[in-house]
Amino acid sequence: MAEYNVFPTANAALGVGDRVLLCAVCLNPLQPEKGELICANCSRHYQPVALCPDCGKPLEVMTACGAIDYFCQLGHGLISRRRLVYGYQE
Repeated sequence: MAEYNVFPTANAALGVGDRVLLCAVCLNPLQPEKGELICANCSRHYQPVALCPDCGKPLEVMTACGAIDYFCQLGHGLISRRRLVYGYQE
């Protein structure tokens, strides 16, 4: 089972919802680049993951007609973007 790092520090600077994700190694803010999160300090690369706020499991991302929806397959249904928890994995 994959393990996800979640750092819910409130800030809208990185374009990852309303949170800044921090590097698990050096705790510097991660920068989004080409679909990845990259630490400018230690050069680690991470994959962003949208997680269900109720169960903490990865959400299915559905896109249609320009809209992006997030769905929990474990019974929590559609999840609002405002409720998303972002995490990452190496």
